[in-house]
Amino acid sequence: MNHLKNNFYRWNVAYDQKIIEAIKKVAYKYEEVIFPKNDKWMRNEMFITNLAYAEYQKESENSKLFINKMYVDKWLNDFETQKNKLIDNHEEKIKELRNNYLSAIKKIDLFLEKIEIWLTEKNLELSHIFVSNSSNRFFTNYYILYKILHQIEISDLIRYSKEIVELLRPLYLLLKDRTTSNKDKEFYLKKVQNSIKIYDKSQRLKSLV
Repeated sequence: MNHLKNNFYRWNVAYDQKIIEAIKKVAYKYEEVIFPKNDKWMRNEMFITNLAYAEYQKESENSKLFINKMYVDKWLNDFETQKNKLIDNHEEKIKELRNNYLSAIKKIDLFLEKIEIWLTEKNLELSHIFVSNSSNRFFTNYYILYKILHQIEISDLIRYSKEIVELLRPLYLLLKDRTTSNKDKEFYLKKVQNSIKIYDKSQRLKSLV
């Protein structure tokens, strides 16, 4: 069954336990406010893994923005392949490799913490921003949120919440429209990214230099 291919029941046995436990810990931490509780297919863990892989790869602005295929197996296999290439007396290099992956997961943890604070502070729900029922979840929704908001400080996110939501909702409506081409979707995404920069403190400071 395809839906069992990329799940944590298999990962628990096949992959580095410290990485798996870190992902599971983040998934549990943000249940209810960001992710649905008790998702038996472990999609929450898969979404977190994919976001962390995007962070680990440090994707450029020109990278493909609309992703249909999950990163899960590729990311964890990359780690295992690199780890297995290191001979026994290179434990320090294995530790460094593991720490790089754990660092990416930590950055996603901090991003989700910021989103949780924002949603709680402003009494918002992701289903309102995504313009969809909370049970109708796609990785692209979270990925776009990460691409647009990961650099914005929580104080600016709260201060300009209304304006940011008003920019995001039309974008998610456009994403749902199957008649709109990916080219047009990417164009509008970049337009939203540029518009939101005015609410990003670091970008405002750059403009003053």
